[in-house]
Amino acid sequence: MLIYQACRPYLTWMLLSAFVVGVLVYLLVPRAAPIYGTETRVQLGVVDGGALISVDAGADKINSPEFQRLVVDAVEAKDARSIQLITDSLYARPVGGNMIEVRVRAPTEQMVRQALQTVPRLLEERQKNLREQALAGVNGQLAAIDILLAGLSNIEGQLSDLAKASAADASPSLGAAPLLDLLLKIQQEQSTARLKKIDLGTRLGLQKTYPTRLSEENIKVSLVAGPGRPLRSAVLAAGVALLAFMLFAVILGQRTPG
Repeated sequence: MLIYQACRPYLTWMLLSAFVVGVLVYLLVPRAAPIYGTETRVQLGVVDGGALISVDAGADKINSPEFQRLVVDAVEAKDARSIQLITDSLYARPVGGNMIEVRVRAPTEQMVRQALQTVPRLLEERQKNLREQALAGVNGQLAAIDILLAGLSNIEGQLSDLAKASAADASPSLGAAPLLDLLLKIQQEQSTARLKKIDLGTRLGLQKTYPTRLSEENIKVSLVAGPGRPLRSAVLAAGVALLAFMLFAVILGQRTPG
């Protein structure tokens, strides 16, 4: 009641003044700069179903200052705010399997997308030697099988010619049967080699061999902060102004009777 009685003569002016203070703060305080960010997962590359590096090693590489500088260079961040924002926010942690969760923020949505697309590319570049070594082993086996198939095909042709010549002879020799048996064995070897080649091709297929990549194609980038007028600051300023005027009215009301 004491506060109400002291403030009642100035109530209109108090509300109007608090409103004016809030509007001034809302208009004069600069807009917050926009910050965009997102979190997504990076799938480490594998060869023949085996990961080239562990998820812990991959996360450590992403979190290293050198890697972050390379990301900043790739997105062509020039101003200090963009560089600081990207380097401070870029963070990775292993989430199991061959997945790494990556978080990044930047002043623009385009920079966020560029940074995320750069991460798997840089990781893949650092696995280049390991990938080439792993692929060389499988490709070497494929080359050996191709050579074997070519040799078997040549032998098969020669044996077929001998078997036909023996069959066409008026008095076939006893060597015709062994030739046919040997030809059958050659054909079985060819069949086994072709199956082995198909198996190696499957091991190099997209299901078991792929580069480091983002786990999802459509990345959702959201606005983390700004832009916008500081509504919260304006409301706070109006409330502080109202409390100050109320305190002033109470003090003035207590002094007036004296």
